[in-house]
Amino acid sequence: MAAVDEKLPKPFDKMAEDYYVSLFDHLPGNPKERMKLGIAVNPEFTQALEEFRAAAVLDGALDDKTKQLISVAFLAARASAGTYFHAKAARKFGASWAELHKVVELAAFYTGFSAINEGGQALVRLYKEEQAAKATRRATRKKSARGKRVQR
Repeated sequence: MAAVDEKLPKPFDKMAEDYYVSLFDHLPGNPKERMKLGIAVNPEFTQALEEFRAAAVLDGALDDKTKQLISVAFLAARASAGTYFHAKAARKFGASWAELHKVVELAAFYTGFSAINEGGQALVRLYKEEQAAKATRRATRKKSARGKRVQR
């Protein structure tokens, strides 16, 4: 698992690890900067906010995939850049492209086209990243197989 920025003091380092790193495999820049400012200005509020975030998203009666799909819909509805990160987490928990697209469609239906604009861009970015990673893995396997044939 990726390391959290050591500059976050305790208990914020653990909060970032438990929430952001567990979902996104790293602490994204916007939350990191927001947390650092919040810790400097009002650490009590920042701690309460992060505890609330973890309680809402990490605990509860819904499975991880469903929680992330709901998060994608809400964030797409608000045209939030966080849509991408929660779409990535939804994929990590097994969401299909059809499920992700459907929640963005629903967000657009209920809140307007800004949801499909932001949500669609987040899905396109994630899809391209996944396709590039697959191509890299295929090329690596192909190169490895060629190397083994040459050694024989």
